[in-house]
Amino acid sequence: RYSYSNRGIFRNATAHKWKHGNDFFTISATNRSNSSKEKVCIKNDSIMKRLLIYFFLICVIGWWGIKALFGGTFYTSHDGYTHTARIAQYVIALQDGQLPPRWAGSLNGGFGSPIFVFSYPLPYILGACLHFLGFSFTYSFKILIAGSFLLSGLGMFFFLKELFDKKSAF
Repeated sequence: RYSYSNRGIFRNATAHKWKHGNDFFTISATNRSNSSKEKVCIKNDSIMKRLLIYFFLICVIGWWGIKALFGGTFYTSHDGYTHTARIAQYVIALQDGQLPPRWAGSLNGGFGSPIFVFSYPLPYILGACLHFLGFSFTYSFKILIAGSFLLSGLGMFFFLKELFDKKSAF
């Protein structure tokens, strides 16, 4: 048993080795305010190195799926042009002083549209940030699609890693 104080939060703590060898250490601590038990896991560097290898492999394999995005022309998509136009309208709305943007003035045949009132804003916020960094609207959209594709593979790996072992998750 170790007694320590982390800004007065924990009363006492006990360090235990986890059952999978030296990969993790679990600290079981009691909170002073409500006496609830909390567990903190400290990872070993070898696990982080292995996870980086899986991360690298998923990105390499994912590159095969997104390489068509970065060709000379716009890839075949049913709504790619629409989202690119929405990113452009989001940037124009931000430049006009709309915060948060609500009205896309050039959409809907020039009549305007309140698309940002009911549409999900995160892709357009990220696309606008990429455009402000100097990318064109088309490349901002392509970078968003590529990033989403790679992050979905990584997210699925971490989800399956919780259910199965790391090799099966890969």
